[in-house]
Amino acid sequence: MSGLSRVPAASSPRGARPGRRASLLLLLPLLAAFLLVRPVRTVHVERRQLARLRWGSGAGEVGRYLSLDGLWRGPTAVATDASGRPVILDAANHRLLEAVATAPPEGEGGGAGRKAGGGIRWRAASLPGSGWYTALAPLPQGWLLADGRSGALLALRPGPDPGEPLPLMGAPDGREVRWRRILLLRGQPGALAVLASEGGTRFVRRRLWLLEEGRLRPVGESAIQAPGGGGGGLILSAAPARQGIAALLGGPSPLLRRLVRLGAGGPERLFSLELRSPGETVDLLGELPGLGWLLWRSEPGGPARLELRDTAGARTWSASLPAGPPYILHPAWLAGRTLTLLEPGRDGVRVERWLFSSRWTLAWRW
Repeated sequence: MSGLSRVPAASSPRGARPGRRASLLLLLPLLAAFLLVRPVRTVHVERRQLARLRWGSGAGEVGRYLSLDGLWRGPTAVATDASGRPVILDAANHRLLEAVATAPPEGEGGGAGRKAGGGIRWRAASLPGSGWYTALAPLPQGWLLADGRSGALLALRPGPDPGEPLPLMGAPDGREVRWRRILLLRGQPGALAVLASEGGTRFVRRRLWLLEEGRLRPVGESAIQAPGGGGGGLILSAAPARQGIAALLGGPSPLLRRLVRLGAGGPERLFSLELRSPGETVDLLGELPGLGWLLWRSEPGGPARLELRDTAGARTWSASLPAGPPYILHPAWLAGRTLTLLEPGRDGVRVERWLFSSRWTLAWRW
């Protein structure tokens, strides 16, 4: 059968096995990586030093005072204007220090390190009256200040006569309420939280208001018996959140704190945390969008600590500030994902800005 052409034999399937094995060998590292590691979102913080202010009463200086507890204290509050520039409440010198020009920071650096330098030119604005102002927050035009002695709120607006008392602290039915002390003004763009205490013969009452479009809306209330008392349920700190307003409450135990969200449907419990010691204080600075809740924790004689917790209460980031000399007041202002804070020292005050962001990294599954 020589006339017939020979049909080539079909290739053996075994001939393809080396290629398949090579493909499997390439996939094994990827499979092992999938089983051993997982993507994790981490918090990245960039610290920038904007300026240094020496103690004093001149241009570019900030005052300090000796408090009743025998400790030196510096500025009583800090906030940022619509452009993000810092404004400092210099209570000892009875003035506001507004940043009007910022030089580019020196020594750019990188990563999470500080960016040194950064010269700021400051404009001083005298405060009206003789009040002792302890809290500061921005208004659409001007500033809202709290008088720590009288418990009054004052709108400071641009113009020849900027002082304007605001009758914001009245009761919802129009009755006048005399507040003993404004405890805090804290906010995000478009909303401010005002926490005030009302003194009485048997009880100290704290009311929480949300300032929206120039009007106050009551959102929470708590009371504690004046002589002693455990403080369970007492509003300790608050800040506007993306939905409603968040408040830090005392718990049934002296070492327990609860974070809740106050809204039209009543309080919604978020998480609880325990204090390290009876002397530790925890302050809620606010919500970092997409990252969680930023807390300020401090103990007498110890370092202050910034702490970030997610919605489940797990700590995702923390940083310590040195205890240093007894300038124990650390004013800070949170706007979006930017924290502006004052860190007092022996020679003066350092103005810093912390920028928070998130990054994805790989971590072991165990």
